[in-house]
Amino acid sequence: MSPEKNAAAFIVIIKSYSSLGVTLTDVVFIGLRAVLISFLLARQSGDAAYTALAVLCTGYGRGYEAGYLILKPIAFYLIAIGAFLDVMINCFAGFAIARISGFQEEREIRHFI
Repeated sequence: MSPEKNAAAFIVIIKSYSSLGVTLTDVVFIGLRAVLISFLLARQSGDAAYTALAVLCTGYGRGYEAGYLILKPIAFYLIAIGAFLDVMINCFAGFAIARISGFQEEREIRHFI
């Protein structure tokens, strides 16, 4: 689960479905809360993204505590995209760290046939 996806989804909900304005301080506050929530839900599986979005909506208040229900029909797809992005980012980070550390070496294709 990545906090930037939850924060972006939450801001889209507020901007699209309500007349509430989002200031720069609100964006910073939402981003910090999303990061904190992601650390608290790190061990949870699939529904952690939806739970984090519900916590963001509840904590933001301003009469929009149930805003996460708008994303309920597409929660599965958001979770799938989040899982895919997490795996791809971890693969790239692992490759980059191995390459920088010298643990990865180039081999010709004929070594794999």
